[in-house]
Amino acid sequence: MATISETELQRRLRALENKPNSHESNVVSSIDPVAGSFYENDIHYNATTDNLWLFSGGVWATVKTVLHIRYADAVPTNPPTQQSHVTGFSTEPINPNGSLKNWRGLWWGALVASTSPVAYEWFDTSTSPASLERYYTEDSGLRSEMGDPTTPGSGITWVLGGITTDTMWVADRFTIDSQLTPWEVYPVQAETSGYPLISYTKAGSDAPSGGLTSTEWVSDVIIAAQAFTGRPYTNVKELGYGTVVVITYDDVVLSGKMFRSSGADTWVAPGTLIDGSLVVNGTLAADKIQTNSITALQINTGAITADEIAAGAISADMVTTGTGNNRIEINNDSIKVYNGGVLRVKIGNLS
Repeated sequence: MATISETELQRRLRALENKPNSHESNVVSSIDPVAGSFYENDIHYNATTDNLWLFSGGVWATVKTVLHIRYADAVPTNPPTQQSHVTGFSTEPINPNGSLKNWRGLWWGALVASTSPVAYEWFDTSTSPASLERYYTEDSGLRSEMGDPTTPGSGITWVLGGITTDTMWVADRFTIDSQLTPWEVYPVQAETSGYPLISYTKAGSDAPSGGLTSTEWVSDVIIAAQAFTGRPYTNVKELGYGTVVVITYDDVVLSGKMFRSSGADTWVAPGTLIDGSLVVNGTLAADKIQTNSITALQINTGAITADEIAAGAISADMVTTGTGNNRIEINNDSIKVYNGGVLRVKIGNLS
């Protein structure tokens, strides 16, 4: 098959601004070239898909100048004929939960990649379209700190080979038609320890209907982590196990803890109270505690003593007393809380 140099292609593209002569056809349109009478090395540019076509050896073929890769969550119709056939179209190979996206799209064309998912040739990421080169690192950190095997981050060591039990990040790239793809860098396991508490308010939005198992929750967690820490988090594996995130939505407050269960990462309700040693004086104000969120059953015996209550902080008009087995008794020097007939809380000098 005859070839044409990059310089000649550029010259012919510039010729589009002038009237072509009778022996060549240089066309710009919104469609790919169709059957007709053409000359060797005629070119056709599709301005919709950014594909440049060359007529050579009696057939039209796309000119493969620069290889671009994009990713998607799903491509139910392959090849796609409209943008709705590709969901989760992205420049990033990983989802916010740290998993590798299911589809890899390839496009050859100009220096600026096409933004249309229809222009790409799609492959399932469980299979490789060409030769694979893989490196791994056991170093931890954010995606922005990892770099890649060609330009590693500061203090990051990339090793050629398969995934080990201690691998934190993997970098893959492929050789396609003698061209190297960019590196795909993605985490394979989460950090071993995370943040005690990340809080965030998402105004103007209700909590995701799927709760802690929804993709919306995972995306909101990333936003919350970025806002809370000021660091460029891209997926929850960077946060680490044990990270507790509390997000205040318009309709409800949702909280979750990153947890490892049966070999899989998941989000669960925190389940336990914050230890008192983690609470600094003044960090919990009365308006931050929901009504009835703390009952006598949740307060350990002796956890609150008289010297921890400011003078005048509790007055008789602030206490609702009960009768029988569920009651509060306030004397001159003590407070007693009974639940189910059992003394649950004792404050003050008691006999």
